[in-house]
Amino acid sequence: MTLEKTWMIFQLPKEECFEEDGYLYTYLTHSDEALLSAAETVEYSGGRVKRGTVLSSDEWNREIDRILRFHAAFSSDCEDMESFAAARICEQLVLPFLCVRIISNSELHPGEDCDFALYGRECQEFVLKLIEKV
Repeated sequence: MTLEKTWMIFQLPKEECFEEDGYLYTYLTHSDEALLSAAETVEYSGGRVKRGTVLSSDEWNREIDRILRFHAAFSSDCEDMESFAAARICEQLVLPFLCVRIISNSELHPGEDCDFALYGRECQEFVLKLIEKV
């Protein structure tokens, strides 16, 4: 019996499936092109703004080997859990969706310092500027 899990990998063909580790995974495209384009025009001094692939799931993934396999298969730039739920809600309500992330820490680099308060504020400021543009 195959258990179902859902991973969202943004900017890939819609509703394709694959099986791994006894689970059936689905990946979907949800990033709205107009929102992506608008985000690329927002001024941000904390780093670079980059269009990329976010791997999101209904489970927390901390397994290094799995992260590396999915990165190799889908060229993911990062992964999170939160975008999964937001994307599903937008899909159900037929609303445009965009995942905005500041990559501030990594399972692959556990010793790096991370100022969560600073990065949280910077991400909020970026999103507010994006909202003003759209």
